[in-house]
Amino acid sequence: MCAGRIFNAVYCAFFAMIIILPLLFFNLTGKVSSENRMLTEFPALPENFAGIGPFTRGVESWLDDRIGFRKQFITSYRLLELKVFGVSPSKLVALGKDGTAFLLEAQQSKIRYEELYESAGESGNGSPLDTQQLAGMTYAAELFNRAKTPVIMLAVPTSPLFNYDKLPQYLRLIIKKKTPENHPVALAVAQFEALHPRDAHYFLYPFKETLKLAKCYSPYPQKNFHWSWSPFTVMISEMIAERFKQPVRRQFSPTDFSPCTTRSDLAHLVGINDFMNENDLCPSAEFYVGENIVDSALAEAFPESRGAHVSAGTYYKNTAVASGKILVIGDSFNFNLGIPLARNFREVLVLDYYGVMRETHNNSEPVLRQIKNAYNPEQIVIVRHNIFMDLQAARELCIFFEN
Repeated sequence: MCAGRIFNAVYCAFFAMIIILPLLFFNLTGKVSSENRMLTEFPALPENFAGIGPFTRGVESWLDDRIGFRKQFITSYRLLELKVFGVSPSKLVALGKDGTAFLLEAQQSKIRYEELYESAGESGNGSPLDTQQLAGMTYAAELFNRAKTPVIMLAVPTSPLFNYDKLPQYLRLIIKKKTPENHPVALAVAQFEALHPRDAHYFLYPFKETLKLAKCYSPYPQKNFHWSWSPFTVMISEMIAERFKQPVRRQFSPTDFSPCTTRSDLAHLVGINDFMNENDLCPSAEFYVGENIVDSALAEAFPESRGAHVSAGTYYKNTAVASGKILVIGDSFNFNLGIPLARNFREVLVLDYYGVMRETHNNSEPVLRQIKNAYNPEQIVIVRHNIFMDLQAARELCIFFEN
């Protein structure tokens, strides 16, 4: 009997603590939440009967937003959804089979949703990209023909690496499965090669090679939209070296990579810090054998250039390599090319064009010009995912291949 009373007392105390502690740690005066947003303020008192409803809802929001241990409760609830029920805690992230996850619409952004359609080979309004791409490639080739510095435009084929068969059914309804025969950018490249054989060497779109590689490896991270360390990344870096007639010191070997688990860059959307890539590939120790690669921030690499103080770039140097000085610039898909390229180029500068645009408030031309003068690249790669970079829209990139 005594043991039963003790158990009941402990049981009651435990649940009383769960109820009371959030009230004891109630956030009355704070302005900013742990999620880096403004907390709900207590609503103004209603002036008439009609205002009682909005006032009541405002009080509920105020209580919900400021209750003690709110972040811990939310995280626990999301973990319960993910780990126990296998449900995505976020409307922005879809869970497929075998631990795969897919970004739907980051921050409810129309641009990201349009990118999902672009990955299926269409623009946001459903129109084909063939004509648009062909015109953009013609315009770029005219610029590259006049440039002294060798340039390649690279379209990274991200979406073919979706495992279409593992996508949730509702995603299959809006994403068309691509093949080498029907892919619009591949068609645009083929048309350009036929119409402009002299200029075709300016463009690299490794679509078919990617599909071949995908049969043996998982070349694209399944948890996010950004490409990461993978056999695909190394394959691209070697293709770039060959295009620029830079000696490929080491060909890709399967032993360069091994299965690993990495933290997903969708963690902030899911709301779980340790949301992981369970089916990623990471470089093994053999990847670095014979290399002497050092990376540094731009401000450290080029201290005399004010333009090098933007944070949207990284400089790599490999003293084990005899020559080569390459600039990789474009969208953020280019970042993981840095170290693979450093296996075959002595110096590599990777720059996120859109990151520079954000940091300079769309006044990037002076900064990009300073970076060009400080680095003075011998080869240039312009990167864009799925479709080639539109140089008419991104005119500042022309700074790097001006004579």
